[in-house]
Amino acid sequence: MNARSIVLSLAILACASATSAAEPYDPIADATRSMEQGVDAAARGDHESALSSYRHAALLVPHANLPHRYAGESLAALGRRAEAIASYERYLAIKPDVSDRAEIESRIAALGEPWAELDGPMTTATFFAIRFE
Repeated sequence: MNARSIVLSLAILACASATSAAEPYDPIADATRSMEQGVDAAARGDHESALSSYRHAALLVPHANLPHRYAGESLAALGRRAEAIASYERYLAIKPDVSDRAEIESRIAALGEPWAELDGPMTTATFFAIRFE
């Protein structure tokens, strides 16, 4: 066996032992980190980043409902009302007996108001134009 073969064998052995010693992947821990990143981003007003983090968490743990609730909040903040409604509805569908069901249903109703179809935040002028048609 030449020196190159010995080095290569040692490298393969090191990789194999490192792989076997590694902890198994935990999607719930990863989803929790994504949710924390999303909450931090939303607190900074970066709702696009927050939304990305919440959606990542939802993909990792499909049976979790909280990513959909938080995504609904960011979508509403971005003025994407139809998507916010869908996200809130998914939140309720996953766990129908949530303690904040009435609050979420109220948010869904408010997002469905006639002016909710506007793309983006409502200005005062738009509000009065719609309100007094």
